[in-house]
Amino acid sequence: MSDEIQTVAAVVASPSGDDLQSKNTVEKTNVDRQNNASLGTAIRESQILLAFASQNGTALDESVIKVIVSSGSLYTLKQMSDEAETAFWLAFNTLARAVAPVSVNSLQSILDPDEIETRVVFGMTLKKISLARSAVRWYTILAIGTLCALLTIQIYWLFGSKITTDVQKISEKYADSSAKWTAAKLQALNATNAVNANSGEGVLSSGNAAQDTINLSLKAQVESYGFQKDSSYESLYVWSRIWAMFLPNPQIEVDNPAEKKIYLNSILLQSSNLLLDALQRYLLPLLYGLLGTCVYVLRTLAVEITARTYSEASNVGFRIRLYLGTLGGMVFAWFVIPENSDGGIFKSLSPFALAFLAGYSVEILFAAMDRFLVAFTSKPS
Repeated sequence: MSDEIQTVAAVVASPSGDDLQSKNTVEKTNVDRQNNASLGTAIRESQILLAFASQNGTALDESVIKVIVSSGSLYTLKQMSDEAETAFWLAFNTLARAVAPVSVNSLQSILDPDEIETRVVFGMTLKKISLARSAVRWYTILAIGTLCALLTIQIYWLFGSKITTDVQKISEKYADSSAKWTAAKLQALNATNAVNANSGEGVLSSGNAAQDTINLSLKAQVESYGFQKDSSYESLYVWSRIWAMFLPNPQIEVDNPAEKKIYLNSILLQSSNLLLDALQRYLLPLLYGLLGTCVYVLRTLAVEITARTYSEASNVGFRIRLYLGTLGGMVFAWFVIPENSDGGIFKSLSPFALAFLAGYSVEILFAAMDRFLVAFTSKPS
């Protein structure tokens, strides 16, 4: 506590002699004077900080407490002199430095209003709550909504990816087994130049029991793969019902039913692959980046509320981080490919995990971009 505050506080607390005459003169001159409005606000704020400091055991000089307490009474009685106001501002400054980084704004943002205030939202009467409680509620809803949307799209993408992969694998196996079965039939025809009339199923007899067994196995394999292929395409049609209605009508007229089915299946498979690629490259990284940002914001909110440092200004930074983290999730998934990384943690993470990390810590994205720029701008030695 500086000597100046103590001197001014002593004058305010116990005026005597010439000071009494000076005080009477000031009071007489300012009988009808309205105290400064900002001074009243500052006194109320100092009392809030004083209550916080007392509750948290912050060490304060006794003279600081006396000046702040007496200033409230003097202001109410409209007897605040210049000396008393000077002592108040010095004491207020000392108190603010003692409780920093906690401020009046942060305490007012965290504490719920004393008076029961209500507001009407969509016809519902709601109790007005603190800014911190409102921020926690809003970001929690955003995080849960993002997680639900992410899980829905991720599961939809996973099902579609599995179905299209199965369709492609089974189609390859079907084509390979069909080629082998065709070659086996031609070989049997060339060997015997006759069809086994007793089979009733068009199975060729080559005159070799072992070869006939292989041919029967090939035929059964072709039929099995054919059924699996048809069922996979049926699953693909069911999976694509949500967006297949937006596909353009085929421009090529095909009269043969079998060829038309192949043509339509090919269009559906290509469209599905394009959609899955778009989800994997753009939408899912965006959602992972947004989810990572929500997790960071909620964690930071918990820390700031516990430390009583959250204020309205924090929301500005949180909103900017939402934009940067969401876009960063997609951008980071573009630039950092685990298979092409030099090693370390990036090589063991999927693009979705990297998008989440980029949303949680935007600094990682900036570091990666700086590294990318340095690689192209650094001059060779």
